[in-house]
Amino acid sequence: MYAQCLGHLDRKQDFCRVGLQFLAKTTSLHGLSNKCVENDAHLSTANLRHYLQDVIGASNHLEQSVAAPLNKYFGQVFLDPYISHFADRDGFRMLLKLQNIMPAAVEAQAIRVKITSVDGDQPCDIWLTTEVPELLQPGANQTMVHSVTMSPGWYRSERIEVHSANICFVFDAVTPTNSAFHSITTESESIHRVQEANSKLIMLWPDEEALNLRLSLCRSIHLGKPRSIEVIITNGRNEITHARLGLRACSAGLRLHTADAETDTGNCVIVDRSQSGNLYFGEFNAQSRTSVQIPYGLESGLTNIKVRAELAYVVGGMEYLYICSGELNIQLPLSVNVQDSFHERALFSNFNIGTANSIPARISDYRIQDTETLQVIMSPLTGEPLNIFARNPLSLVAKIQRRGSGPQDAYAGTFSDSVLLLQIRYTCLDQEVSTAVEDALSTSLRESKFDDLSRLLVAALSKAVRSKLSVQDFETIGLLRCIQLDRYKLYDWESVIAGLHSGRQSELRSRYWANESNGVSAHDPLDITYEIQVNPEVWLVGGQRKAHIKAKVPHV
Repeated sequence: MYAQCLGHLDRKQDFCRVGLQFLAKTTSLHGLSNKCVENDAHLSTANLRHYLQDVIGASNHLEQSVAAPLNKYFGQVFLDPYISHFADRDGFRMLLKLQNIMPAAVEAQAIRVKITSVDGDQPCDIWLTTEVPELLQPGANQTMVHSVTMSPGWYRSERIEVHSANICFVFDAVTPTNSAFHSITTESESIHRVQEANSKLIMLWPDEEALNLRLSLCRSIHLGKPRSIEVIITNGRNEITHARLGLRACSAGLRLHTADAETDTGNCVIVDRSQSGNLYFGEFNAQSRTSVQIPYGLESGLTNIKVRAELAYVVGGMEYLYICSGELNIQLPLSVNVQDSFHERALFSNFNIGTANSIPARISDYRIQDTETLQVIMSPLTGEPLNIFARNPLSLVAKIQRRGSGPQDAYAGTFSDSVLLLQIRYTCLDQEVSTAVEDALSTSLRESKFDDLSRLLVAALSKAVRSKLSVQDFETIGLLRCIQLDRYKLYDWESVIAGLHSGRQSELRSRYWANESNGVSAHDPLDITYEIQVNPEVWLVGGQRKAHIKAKVPHV
């Protein structure tokens, strides 16, 4: 009666508030026992249906939406924790089930679901929504909610909203009273602890033909110029009309100079860089790849930097978003020490090249370019690349002399315009291992029915292999040029495939895994490395002091 009086007085805000409370109580009574309401004409199903329509209609005239707890009007709310990808576009979708316990159908203009990341220092929220209005009939209903945002990782359900007219039915999934969902206590828990605490974790990953974003350090390093990070954009099926790349420094003292950013190819051109922290691009063709180099500066001595990148791109009039974060080790992998020895006719420079982080490296080329006034003579690198280890650095000797000079003027004049630069082309062994593992698994997956899981499985295996290899393992791999992978269980595949449907989990567990083998055959040639070590105070050895040869039995 009170609610009807509010309606006649045209107090729509109070009418909606009191009317929703009345509907919540009557819905609860209907759910408990129909005998409680069979003798009350005001609580009949027909009257309640009419009353619900009046409340929803009155909410259309409100300036602000009215919030109501969803679990008092809908029961058995369940979000299927397994995602599915679209066949023709980026993004993903999930199945939402809920039971309408109200006496009439409710037209939902939008149903929204929020999921929040549980791993990483930078939390990420992603909203999923229905693409068209849904008519929620009394009883069980199910609908698909979609998202055009992708940020790989583990997530939990946090909030569900059903919007009908100007009424928002809200279900807070992390509230302790909602037993269907469980909150995460600490962010430092491992994925295993998180899965034990919350059985509704959701795993996101892009499909093979979707756009992908990756952060790394720029491969070209000039010690006299600012260093750069590299954002690698791999485009699959999308014909992108325009895009915006947003970058944010997540480490104190890190400054990203987006105004000086450059691209390595002409496939993707920067059309606007005037806005701080954002780069705007033009067209980006399908099945293409480009990298963007962004210089950075440091106000403090950091060994690791954290960067967050967001790429918003438009395909066919629809905007998509890809988010990724990464922590990069910015320590130089090589150390170079120089000792100069002055002679009458020339200058001899002895370069001692070693590893700075104990990870072996392979040097494929080194050189010092001549200048107009100076000539450099050094032994070239021939044959296979050279391996350098923490205890076995590479020693190079360069002879530097002035062009056309005699002994009397070898050091005369000025050399301010004659800058000599040592250029080293190298590859860190941990990068080689990651590339070899990723290429091998990608090739195998392309030939199987698990090609759609390539992005997920390849990234997981590469990360697991690098985390389990020690410095001694890298040295062994550098000498034998062979990677021995451990058994299935040691790489914790169960936590990786836990976000897949049970059927796909069973298929992956039952796959045949290759027998353990070190990959070395008795008929393969042996790599032999030798080094000439002398006392530098007595001998000055020019040319290569370290090299390796290949030999077979019985020629060893």
